[in-house]
Amino acid sequence: MTGTLYDISAPISQQLVSWPGDPGITIERSLDLERGDPATVSLLTLGSHTGTHVDAFSHFQQDGNSLDAMSLSRYIGRALVVEIEDTKAITLGELQRNPHFLDIRKAERVLFKTANSQREWYHEPFRE
Repeated sequence: MTGTLYDISAPISQQLVSWPGDPGITIERSLDLERGDPATVSLLTLGSHTGTHVDAFSHFQQDGNSLDAMSLSRYIGRALVVEIEDTKAITLGELQRNPHFLDIRKAERVLFKTANSQREWYHEPFRE
């Protein structure tokens, strides 16, 4: 595979914003080199919707697959990036006006570059 690899995930920290009502993030050191332990090990507690994540089909469909039944390969590879100008929603009208509209239906993966892509949303108060 040629091209550039982009990591679009938000960094995990205790300050990372969470969906209202979801559990926040706690990071607790279990072992620490500075305390003389043989390694540094942390316990992370967080909700499944923390930061950059994939919603399993089971999140919205009662008989949908859970993440453990889904292959990671569907999330790794070439992707079509479609820039969205509307700051509130991704609409069919905007997609139809996009020069890549026909490519969207053929693409293996599509990423939408929205207004959130331009800011460090993970450091700011939650905005729906």
